[in-house]
Amino acid sequence: MGDQNKNVPRLRFPGYTDAWVKCELGRLFNFRYGEGNTNPSDNGIYPVYGAGGQQGSYSRYNAEDSIIIGHMGDAGCVTFGEGRHFVTYNGTITTAKSCDFPIQFGYYLLLTSNLRGLTGGSILKFLTYEMIRKIEIYIPQSFEEQTKIGEFFKHLDNLITVNERELNKLKNLKKSYLEKMFPKNGSDIPELRFPGYTDAWVKCEFATFIERINTSSDSDLIPKVEFEDIKSGMGYLNKDISRKFDDRKGTLFQPKDILFGKLRPYLKNWLFPDFMGVALGDFWVFRALNSNPEFAYVLIQSPKFQAIANDTVGTKMPRSDWKIVSNSEFWMPSIKEQTKIGEFFKHLDNLITVNERELNKLKELKKSYLKDMFV
Repeated sequence: MGDQNKNVPRLRFPGYTDAWVKCELGRLFNFRYGEGNTNPSDNGIYPVYGAGGQQGSYSRYNAEDSIIIGHMGDAGCVTFGEGRHFVTYNGTITTAKSCDFPIQFGYYLLLTSNLRGLTGGSILKFLTYEMIRKIEIYIPQSFEEQTKIGEFFKHLDNLITVNERELNKLKNLKKSYLEKMFPKNGSDIPELRFPGYTDAWVKCEFATFIERINTSSDSDLIPKVEFEDIKSGMGYLNKDISRKFDDRKGTLFQPKDILFGKLRPYLKNWLFPDFMGVALGDFWVFRALNSNPEFAYVLIQSPKFQAIANDTVGTKMPRSDWKIVSNSEFWMPSIKEQTKIGEFFKHLDNLITVNERELNKLKELKKSYLKDMFV
């Protein structure tokens, strides 16, 4: 724990007590601009970096283990290019002036330097390396402390990357199952089924197995749900709304009803609540009718339903058309198979939610450490 009256960070590794020293970035780094590249995606072996991060690959490189600072475009953006890579003209290639200054530490140091807040230009933002050179920052005097900090954040970034990959794998797995576990191309059976189920699915109009609820309520005793409360495409709340009480009027919903955002349906605002509440704004509230609620919730995420729901009316504010949706036909299995499918996707959704929350925790942890471990 550091003393905030001294030039030391709030959090430090044990054994380090010396004050950090002030110096200009120009004393620590060499800067040069990247190069023009008319074909950043030529299937080369070297990743290409610009102002906004990685963007394709190229057959040659012009930097190695460098920090890329956005010069134009996303000016002030800071990215680390590991190994050999190519940096385009709107990126500034940043390398350590001395082997006694660890580049990994330098990368995290620049992340905390608020370079975006130092850009010039009113419409087209820019950040030249002449501007960067003069920026004053504090660094540890000890090479060992610099190295330790760099390694710590590198390990944290590796954990974040592993979690991101696992989350993307789960999301892609769900997308694949949504495509394969519902009939398509005129077939009355899906490509993938659970063992023991062989009967053909039955074609039914949407309105025969889903009831649209229109009961309004302005009760200030039950929570309200808006688009902004839902994690788009994920189907869970992004905040605690248990005490979000007011007297605005919306559509009353019960546990196991389905909320579907009909405004800009491509935003994928849907929710399967386990509580009673009021849906505010452009929501449809669905209730399973002679069907399994969990299965019905999965069905509204399926490619076919999404295609129909996105056959919208309006241009600036497109909305799903109830007449089109309610009269559309969907393949339905037996209640027993519906239940099995609903349980399967519920388990998959829970895995995705747990992984996403763990990833967000790691990102918040990194953000907190960046704030507390630098001056």
